[in-house]
Amino acid sequence: MKGDPAGGKTTFAKQLVTWIMRNEDSSWLVPVIVRTIDLVRCKSSFTDDKDVIDQYLQLHYTDEVLYRFFCQARAEGRLLVILDGYDEAGTMEYTLASHIEDVLVNECFLVVTSEESPEEY
Repeated sequence: MKGDPAGGKTTFAKQLVTWIMRNEDSSWLVPVIVRTIDLVRCKSSFTDDKDVIDQYLQLHYTDEVLYRFFCQARAEGRLLVILDGYDEAGTMEYTLASHIEDVLVNECFLVVTSEESPEEY
């Protein structure tokens, strides 16, 4: 989902999570919002570039029960990763793009929010 700065992309992501949690028909999904800027900030803690989302979840959700919950949802094809602010990836843009293409689209449901780049205007 692309849009202008302050156009409501993050608000949409948060409302999507709320809607999923409240709607019985979609409650089988397990949503998690991952802010791209937080991934970039954690980059030095990652051991490799293979599965940055998994490493982020493991770092961010230090409660082992929550981390295992996300892993189980992912293994069952129920995890919805909302990658918010892809335009803030900076030095991780290539890593994230390949991870999305090679891993996430095959293992998770995925929503990506981003501002439009100047060349797209």
